[in-house]
Amino acid sequence: MSTIQSPVRLGLLGCGIAARDLHWPAIKALKDEFRVTRVCNHTPGKAESMAALLESEYGSPVGVHTDTREFVNQRDVDVVVVMLPVERNEEAAGLVLGAGKHLFLEKPLAHTLDSARNILELAGNHPGQVAMVAENFRYRRVYRELAALVESGVIGTPFHVEWRAWQKIIIKENKYAQTSWRINHQYEGGFVTDAGVHNIAALRDVFGDLDVRGAVTTRVNPAIGRTDGLSALFTSRGRGGIPPLSGYLHMAFSAGGENRNELRVLGDGGSVLVKDGVLHHNGQIFDYSDGGGYEDEYRALYRALQGRSDGATSLERAYGDLETMLRAVTGSVLP
Repeated sequence: MSTIQSPVRLGLLGCGIAARDLHWPAIKALKDEFRVTRVCNHTPGKAESMAALLESEYGSPVGVHTDTREFVNQRDVDVVVVMLPVERNEEAAGLVLGAGKHLFLEKPLAHTLDSARNILELAGNHPGQVAMVAENFRYRRVYRELAALVESGVIGTPFHVEWRAWQKIIIKENKYAQTSWRINHQYEGGFVTDAGVHNIAALRDVFGDLDVRGAVTTRVNPAIGRTDGLSALFTSRGRGGIPPLSGYLHMAFSAGGENRNELRVLGDGGSVLVKDGVLHHNGQIFDYSDGGGYEDEYRALYRALQGRSDGATSLERAYGDLETMLRAVTGSVLP
């Protein structure tokens, strides 16, 4: 694969919430590495609004498209960042790779495992092109620091991990809940799957691959989809100096009261707690807030385009995240 000159020319396929609120701030911060040259959305107003936002930063025109095939074949696009409803990922990946462009695909990898396998096959047919999934949790420093602390032995031998992620989605206050494809989801799990692949990615990176042993889903508020909660028991296979251990993941999107996002690891000599981007251990607090890891995932994309991929956000890793998540939400568990 030949390297690409800087700044890398990006095309944004999809101009919704993820493009505006998550990807664009990271791209803007890495102006020496990336520049958006074109945007595409099937709704003209969204594409034009996104282009206007970019032009206010760049001071020069950004191409606007509503036709995906036309868009992916533009000569001044090196990488297409796909931020579409997840059921459209396979079609988009085929068009992007078929046009000879590099692919940066927003998670989850696909809406079904069959579709995910098809994307893997598509990428395998284009070995000279980078194909990655935008999984920002793999670049959050707090989870790297958690792994290092647990491996150091300061909590003794770890034997259990649990993650409780609770919030109450109120449609009129939550912009994600105002997108029809998330509410009327064509993939199992709805918000649980969409958000849960983040949790699974972090857990797998720290503790090794996970085997789901039992799981129950809930539907408290039908207005936000077919599934809005998950309780899953799992065992990990271990990673590096961290042995296999038992685990529990509880996600709830219709939970009244206090929001909670807490990951706790128990050892026979102590414990460690992660609350959002802050690590708590033995009375000490370490703040690793990093804006969510979005800038670092784009730095990883840049390195991959220079032939220096770290493999962390490979399609294969994303497939493992999705497979684990879908095993939990569909009840396809191991004995």
